[in-house]
Amino acid sequence: YRRTLQYEKAKTTFLRLSNIPNQEYRARSLYSYANLVKQETRFEEADSIYNFLISIPEAEPYLIELARKQREGSQLALRQEKADRGFSIIDMDNINSRFHDFGAVINPSNSQLVLATTRNLPGVQYEGSQYEGLLPDLVSFENRGNNRWRLASSSQKFSSLNTQWAEGSGTFTKDGQTFYFSSCRGENGTDCGILVSYLEDGDWSDPVFLNEYINEEGSENKHPAISVTGDTLFFVSNRTGGNGGSDIWMSLRGLEKESWTPAINMGAVINTPENEITPYYSSAFECLLFASDGHVGYGGYDLFAAKGESFFEPQIYNLGDPFNSTWDDTYFNISDSVGFLATYR
Repeated sequence: YRRTLQYEKAKTTFLRLSNIPNQEYRARSLYSYANLVKQETRFEEADSIYNFLISIPEAEPYLIELARKQREGSQLALRQEKADRGFSIIDMDNINSRFHDFGAVINPSNSQLVLATTRNLPGVQYEGSQYEGLLPDLVSFENRGNNRWRLASSSQKFSSLNTQWAEGSGTFTKDGQTFYFSSCRGENGTDCGILVSYLEDGDWSDPVFLNEYINEEGSENKHPAISVTGDTLFFVSNRTGGNGGSDIWMSLRGLEKESWTPAINMGAVINTPENEITPYYSSAFECLLFASDGHVGYGGYDLFAAKGESFFEPQIYNLGDPFNSTWDDTYFNISDSVGFLATYR
């Protein structure tokens, strides 16, 4: 029921199972029920259920630890929802579709909005179970004023970068002349690597994969984000040597073009045993923005900022309401006053 989004039936079933004494799945059912209550933003009720779960004798240690973290997230949400922080989230309804739309970034060279989408576009797109339909391709939109957008009809179309496989989020250098993006070419949108393309005479060049320090063999490498200076590339990888799940890594540019140096893990303050994804370095706020389901949060993936004198000893801040919800919130990038994010809320 939960996996097919039938949440009311899932709640009823989890609650019934959690009320059966000495039942093997009692504690796990109660935890799943509490997560669905939290998803409905009933934070006080969820907090009390997690608290009760911690006291159940048969609850496994890992489940108790998860319940404690979820409790912290509920309490965090209760504290933050009372504050008016002066931010607003606007649904880009003339861009969004009934399909998956994510990873929006501004192209500095022409101010178009570039994103990935699973809607049906010209060209061949395979289907994949990860996206419950077509694999995503890159597409660009142009602003017609008053936040009205339409599919771009000018040059710099991204159809030349799209394949039948999954093309994901991208990042531009400051001058808009270089574009890094990820492409996942396995049967189900796996086997991900990071590519680069250059703007030449108004068109994007044939993309090429970055070197083996970025695209390490046997691992998924995706979600690139280039610094404003163009000398640091942040990206996501599940390679060995991390903290577990998907981690955020960084690489420095060498003396020659695209001569990226061995990747450095961003460390255990930023990365957790769970998943950290969609990094973006904000020069305006001098912090690394990223999404995580391993830090204390509202639920699902939350958005966080890592800020400090060092990348490896930063303070981690949950961005709070309205940026985060009890659903997945990812792909956040921001200038001095306007930003974009993707959400399942």
